[in-house]
Amino acid sequence: MRTHRQKMGRQVKNNLIAGTVVALGLVASGQTYAADLPARPYYKAAPIAYLPWNKCYVGVTAGYTKSSDTDPSITSTDPNFLLSQTLGNVPTRLSTDPDGAVVGGTIGCNRQYDRIVLGLETDLSYSSLRDSVAVVQGPAVTTTQFDRRIDAIGTLRGRLGYAFDNTLFYATGGLAYGHVKSFTHIFSAPGNPELIGTEDSWKVGWTIGAGVEHMFAPNWSVKGEYLYYDLGNSNVNLLPAGGAPEFALISYKNTGHIIRAGLNYHFSTF
Repeated sequence: MRTHRQKMGRQVKNNLIAGTVVALGLVASGQTYAADLPARPYYKAAPIAYLPWNKCYVGVTAGYTKSSDTDPSITSTDPNFLLSQTLGNVPTRLSTDPDGAVVGGTIGCNRQYDRIVLGLETDLSYSSLRDSVAVVQGPAVTTTQFDRRIDAIGTLRGRLGYAFDNTLFYATGGLAYGHVKSFTHIFSAPGNPELIGTEDSWKVGWTIGAGVEHMFAPNWSVKGEYLYYDLGNSNVNLLPAGGAPEFALISYKNTGHIIRAGLNYHFSTF
């Protein structure tokens, strides 16, 4: 009986050893087979290979500009001038509507990162924005003449855009500057108070806007753009030119809108 149990124990032991050897052999063969297999490929989304906006450019622009300030004010602390306004000889506000055309040139550069486009652009335009008004009123039949214009507008702006292949939508903003001129003349009969004020200066401010640009050929694009600009305020002293010494101030804002189209030629520098 004991001998039989010993035989059974040796048989179980031998079966365990045999099974272990077979398992180790299968594991080893599996590792060898796995080593012979090629590595699993790693896929990564490829960036856009076509970067049409990754260039510098020069171009021309043309469009329309309109002032957003249509009511210059005339104020004074001088008693005589205040009396003239009280009697209705001189208005406290003027109604104007300055507008005109803008024509100019532009230069800039873009860097495209996938669909995001960053750019820097500068431009300078001739402007015909102007308005003149003459008001005759009051018992003294006083004439108030006012003429103002902006004959040059320029900007230095950053651009942030999103490209749909050949079409770019962008926002833009930065520095604006312009040449502002005005002439004010208040007079009535000879010998009565006569006031004159002039401005001829460059103003600096800011601008913001948006646009869309389309590349219709490998190096050519067209764009449409809107800009709002603010060149600050003008406060022009009206000083006596003859007659009784009266003093006043005419004030107006140099703000407005520009809507324009452009044609750009692009060239690679990267």
